[in-house]
Amino acid sequence: MVIYNPMKYQLLIQLFILISISTLSCKKAQVNDVLPEVKLNVSSPFSMQIGSVVSIRPELSQQSESLAYSWSVNGINHSDQLNFDYEPQQTGVFSISLEIKNQAGQSSTTNLKLVVLKNNTFKVMGYLPSWKNANPSVVKWDALTHLCFAFLKVNADGSLNDTEVSGQLQSIVNEGHKNGVAVLISVGGGGTANFSDCLLNESSRKNLTANLVKFAATYEVDGLDIDYEEFEGSSTGASTQDLIKRMALENLYSDLRKSLPADKLLTAAVSPSWQNPNWGYYNCYTNSMVQYLDFVGLMIYDQSGTWNTSPFAQHSDYQAHFIPSINHWLTNRQAPKNKILAGVPFYGYKFKDTNGGLAEAISYRDILSQYPNNQVELKDSIVLIFYNGKETIQEKANYIKNSNLGGIMIWEITQDDDDTSKSLLTAIKQILGEGN
Repeated sequence: MVIYNPMKYQLLIQLFILISISTLSCKKAQVNDVLPEVKLNVSSPFSMQIGSVVSIRPELSQQSESLAYSWSVNGINHSDQLNFDYEPQQTGVFSISLEIKNQAGQSSTTNLKLVVLKNNTFKVMGYLPSWKNANPSVVKWDALTHLCFAFLKVNADGSLNDTEVSGQLQSIVNEGHKNGVAVLISVGGGGTANFSDCLLNESSRKNLTANLVKFAATYEVDGLDIDYEEFEGSSTGASTQDLIKRMALENLYSDLRKSLPADKLLTAAVSPSWQNPNWGYYNCYTNSMVQYLDFVGLMIYDQSGTWNTSPFAQHSDYQAHFIPSINHWLTNRQAPKNKILAGVPFYGYKFKDTNGGLAEAISYRDILSQYPNNQVELKDSIVLIFYNGKETIQEKANYIKNSNLGGIMIWEITQDDDDTSKSLLTAIKQILGEGN
């Protein structure tokens, strides 16, 4: 016989309630002690221009009032809120960290690499060829806003041949970013043979797009510069095959624009093709292609000296070549002013005689070296050589500035002279550099 004891029964109920509350509290504490997974709304590394604000909005797998947040930039605390807005005060590379702590004292850290680039009014883009094996520490980074490392080669199936660039690229990217300069990889170049086969096959072109996007992410470059130079040209401004190629090239631009992260640049080096509709490469580019590009670099050079019947003449004249090319891309190609980078040469052509014909390329540096006492930096020609001296480069830079174009493009920076009083890059900086 069981005797009912009300007090004992009430004690058992109270004990059960206490155990239940304790169990629930433990479960709640366990939930609070779990560190959430963190997903940032920006990629790492993330590139931005000085003067902009990066807004970081973490997405947590679970949230709790017991979690504590701490944002730091290069080890210095900046905020204890979950969301973080940061406006860098200088260019360079920054390490941003979010530390999350729970009540148990456990913590997790999520890191973001931030690259802050120059935001000058005018872009100064210089090409650096891989075959020059230039030490990135000797590049005049202070005079540049963008650097294109050339060239990444394309195979017919859309795979990449990075043999010439892979060994040097990372150190160039690192040095460029330390100096606030955007570093792009230039794809293609003169003398290529497989680019067209790749573009004309849709499967290969899609493969190329995927490989280029992956390459850009792997090497942390700030963008892709497409230098397609496999047009044939003709007496009607474009061959029948060229018309097919130009649409395939625009399709590549479109594919890349859709696939690249928003902070990556997409640019193109193009023939000036200014002469008239019945010559050369005039119709090898479409007006609609510019919508996919951040800017286009007009290769306004090699207008003489590169073929057997070339006249004995300047290859990058201010009046005859420079201005007509810019006007063509503004008027006939309807490119926005701020997307045009007008190209200038840091080299000349040395003819065999005054009859013209195929000439030998010679760097501005070597011209000065061969004629040390002739003040060749103030001229555009000497003996059998045509080139651009300081005064012509300054005239072109002033035209860019006064016309509010996007900036200037240079082939190529290793051909400049080290003497700042004669340097073409220094002359450009004095006109188009920030504060001018």
